[in-house]
Amino acid sequence: MQVQFKETGEVPQGPILVAGSGPLALAYAAQLAAAGYPPVALLERGTPFVTALVQPGAAFNSLRRWQPLAEALGYARQLWRARVPYHTGCRVTAIEAQAQGLRVSTVNQRGQTRLYEVAHLALHDGLEVNQTGLPQQSVAGVPVVWAGDCREVLGAEAALLDGRRAAQQVAAALGQACPEAGLEAPLQAARRLQAALRTLYQPPTGTGISPDLSPETVVCRCEGLRAAGFAALQGAGSAHEIRVVGRFAMGACQGRFCARNTQALAAQAGVVFEPQDLHGRVPRWPLRPVSVAALAAYADDQ
Repeated sequence: MQVQFKETGEVPQGPILVAGSGPLALAYAAQLAAAGYPPVALLERGTPFVTALVQPGAAFNSLRRWQPLAEALGYARQLWRARVPYHTGCRVTAIEAQAQGLRVSTVNQRGQTRLYEVAHLALHDGLEVNQTGLPQQSVAGVPVVWAGDCREVLGAEAALLDGRRAAQQVAAALGQACPEAGLEAPLQAARRLQAALRTLYQPPTGTGISPDLSPETVVCRCEGLRAAGFAALQGAGSAHEIRVVGRFAMGACQGRFCARNTQALAAQAGVVFEPQDLHGRVPRWPLRPVSVAALAAYADDQ
């Protein structure tokens, strides 16, 4: 929804609940509020304010750069002006479809539950490096260089700098050295900031998949697989069988979004499923499948 909003300025109609973990959820909620569509609430799984008191070093590293600090204060101001409730240590436990939207169940660290009836739920559980299917070295003599979010998630500004660093590597590989000084220092500063934010927004432990998960819960979005499909694999003896037979982590994202949940479900069944092993064993370029019908719809001159 944030991508849709940033690219088109359009906001889904009806009440929106923003939930998850990390500063991106805060940014999206503030952007909605600034556009005149304040969410009914912002639910943060982590406890950044408590963590800042316990680990002041992380708080210091997140505040030492004025630009991110000013941005965060701007988001807080937007939420305050729009009277958007901001609850930390709160997580979503269930999402049920209703005739008029969604019924979202939540619980906080004190065990207090609350229901929200909304039209839309924006979920965000942090950012992860997108290396799915990418080769780690040159292929058939063609240089392969990682940059931006497929190497490190450091923000838009740092991604541009990392792109320039990658361009230097490519130029050097082609025998056209063009060194540019001053790239590493801002990248290091961005790394410190992101490390501090990860610490501040780290969700509490013990908030994994519930053993009484609803059979209708969607686990793998690419393949449209639900928890009930995993229950049918209780006799699976290996992670390979879970993937090949059950199709979990076999979709277009190759487990980027569902591998952690699949790992938790596999652990409940006594099967070791390591997400970090997926990409090395079954490499796949990050391409979206295109049907033959879609290709046939193009005119000959296209």
